[in-house]
Amino acid sequence: MLKKGFYFFAVLGLVIFVTIDTYAGFKDVGIGARNLGMGKSVVAVCDDLETIYWNPSGLGELGEITGIGFSHAGLYGVSKANMDSLCVIQPEIYFFGGNIGLLYLAEDVVAKIANDYKKTNITETTIGLSYGRRLTFKKNYPFSLSAGGNFKLLKVENPLDEHRGYAIDMGVLMKPKYGVKELKDVRVALMLRNILASNVNNPSFGFKFGLAANLNKNITLGKVKIDDILFTLGVSNEDDESFKFQFGQEVIFNKNFPVRLGLYGGKFALGLGYKDKNWQVDYAFASYEPGNTHIISAKVKY
Repeated sequence: MLKKGFYFFAVLGLVIFVTIDTYAGFKDVGIGARNLGMGKSVVAVCDDLETIYWNPSGLGELGEITGIGFSHAGLYGVSKANMDSLCVIQPEIYFFGGNIGLLYLAEDVVAKIANDYKKTNITETTIGLSYGRRLTFKKNYPFSLSAGGNFKLLKVENPLDEHRGYAIDMGVLMKPKYGVKELKDVRVALMLRNILASNVNNPSFGFKFGLAANLNKNITLGKVKIDDILFTLGVSNEDDESFKFQFGQEVIFNKNFPVRLGLYGGKFALGLGYKDKNWQVDYAFASYEPGNTHIISAKVKY
């Protein structure tokens, strides 16, 4: 545990050193190719490292999962416009009965100039310290409940100036204890984003609501075995936009090969990957506005 704690705070110190006076906002694409490939309808999934961004209450559900995740995206088909993220999860460091994690996110700002989208000289950066825990009750309720939050330091920077601020995310996750025979697992979640945000590049308030369910069956087709089928549904109004409905599906073949499909506000996404016991790599393509985005990600558990 001490060794893992050392790794965690070493990475924390490195990120803070590299991003001194960091600040962020904004219309984030989101981290992780798995999540983008499922139409961003993953607020109720909460089963891997990237829950730190999508719903920090999932930190209370990770058990002994400890690791680092990284993702890189080429944004909207715009030349040299990128997004990079890093998340570090350390469930074995306890604070008031919960688990903590670290989120880093840097994104180039893209703007419409002369009827064409181009990269600007503005960069938005977020550093988030996350906390989540499973709540306990004296009475035996027919569901379990987890809660969590992100405190985010934000920076908007250009060659001549920079502005700093903060924002808070809050999330809850509910898992019924009595399920349906055909479903292995069911989760319901709500995420509130950018609560009490300072006015730095207008990090606007938004919410995400979602459902997730795993089918309780395996399917064998010759030498191909479908080990897990995950369905997700969601709705959000991120960044002061109109309500967007979301759908996602992940099918895992032969335990190691996930394939994904997503819909987000009428736009589609596709993804695939390879997963092993302690590491995973993923890729996704998304047709989200204002243009096509490609994202790769990698996660390592230690």
